[in-house]
Amino acid sequence: HSYLRAPVSKEASYSVSELSEGLSLTKQSLNEHTSKLYSVKTGMGQNFDTAFNQSLKECNIQTLCFSVAPSAKVQPLLITCKPNDNEASVIDIAIEAGSESESSFIVLCEGSASGESSLGCRVRVFAKEYACVHVSFVNLLSKNVLHYTSFGSLCEQEATAELTQIQLGSSQSLCGQLHVLSGYKASCKTRTAWFVSDTQSVDVNYVAHHIAKETQSHANFSGVVSDSASKTWRGTITFERGCVDASGEENEDVLLLSPSVVNKSMPVILCDEEAVEGHHGSSIGKLSPETLLYLNSRGIDEKTARSLLIKSKVQAVSRYIPDHVVQQKIQEFLNEVC
Repeated sequence: HSYLRAPVSKEASYSVSELSEGLSLTKQSLNEHTSKLYSVKTGMGQNFDTAFNQSLKECNIQTLCFSVAPSAKVQPLLITCKPNDNEASVIDIAIEAGSESESSFIVLCEGSASGESSLGCRVRVFAKEYACVHVSFVNLLSKNVLHYTSFGSLCEQEATAELTQIQLGSSQSLCGQLHVLSGYKASCKTRTAWFVSDTQSVDVNYVAHHIAKETQSHANFSGVVSDSASKTWRGTITFERGCVDASGEENEDVLLLSPSVVNKSMPVILCDEEAVEGHHGSSIGKLSPETLLYLNSRGIDEKTARSLLIKSKVQAVSRYIPDHVVQQKIQEFLNEVC
């Protein structure tokens, strides 16, 4: 609850693209939730979920409930969210993917708002046997808007939850994700990119929770921190007793463009099972004078070199978003900020 700048006051403004065959949408209040989906926890913690649910009840905000039919192969769905002036706005999304289905959801947060405004988004995914769900978060909000996203997935046997995240806007971005791999050979994949400058801050919390045998988690985080901006990253891989032959990997690649930045990285691997593999890799670099000299000799000045490096980091992740219009919006936003 402390993540919220102010008590939630209303539902965020949003639009949903046309639903393809095999995908349905209903709006439900919390007291109507009956599926296992609604017990899925998210990455900003149990206290956050409790406070968020209470806010939904108090403001009479319904959950957007998407259901993917078994064996359906649905087209990517775009959900566009915008903040409201002087409001603490939220949107709650729940996705239940039927067995052997394939689906993709894109949550685009964009726009500006006056006054003390915030935009929060919670997404919960329940992937049944052999289902594959890909969720993309894109933050292109103006810098006067606080933004937070909390994602949670629960994967049954050989199901996959995939998350792609781009964090570019907002004065302060808070991002949590929790993947629970409860089924045999369930897996999760995460890729995140960020660019923060001026006095922006981004706080990322990642947890992969291995419960069943032969589960797999793969996570890559990359970004650029400039000026007096700050970045905090926490990555946790947990192996429960009994998850024999499970494997988890998390990697971070950060470029620091100023001596005034604040960069914190806290990788953790918790293991209660011997027959598992856990890996963490980290690369923290700077733009060296030698590199700048080389680029200058090729006709590339320092400002252009920085811009190229920032864009390459972000585009390496944004190319996985299955929507060319959204990719173009990311490119245009980058052109404005770097």
